Amino acid sequence: MKIQYFIIFFSLFIQTSFATTNYQFFLSPYFYQNPDSFQINGLIAVRYNTGNLFDEAAKLYSNENGHVLKKCNAGEKSNLIYYLYPRSFYNPKMTTFYTDLEVRVFEAPGKLKKNLLIKHQTLKPLFENPDSDIIEHYKNLLNKLIIATKIDDNNFKLDGSFCNILD
Repeated sequence: MKIQYFIIFFSLFIQTSFATTNYQFFLSPYFYQNPDSFQINGLIAVRYNTGNLFDEAAKLYSNENGHVLKKCNAGEKSNLIYYLYPRSFYNPKMTTFYTDLEVRVFEAPGKLKKNLLIKHQTLKPLFENPDSDIIEHYKNLLNKLIIATKIDDNNFKLDGSFCNILD
């Protein structure tokens, strides 16, 4: 009898300890439709698509860290929904690349958990194809975001259709 209780308890412990946390994020369509740019030097301007690079960073982050981080989709459930506003700036004279991420964290429909401003910077010269550097910055921002937004023990899951109201 004690062995049966032990097996049941152990199986419940295994199921709860290895459960992944689901996150969804929302970026305004503006970030997908309008490319961003910065000057590498006085002659070269680099253009990139913030939305596509952020999606790529989210996929890579999810694969590397075991968190489920996806774009908002109606019908999908998640623990938190992030409303994101990324900004980047490159200072070519100082060879410093700055990235900020403004975040609104929602844990229930209409319930704002917190507002965050997460920053990351590197001292590194950027060249004509800075996509990999930008993706690395976004991955670092996502890591800081996941650490900063600890999940409380609530069983409520948000539906991705909530993102339709955000924009």
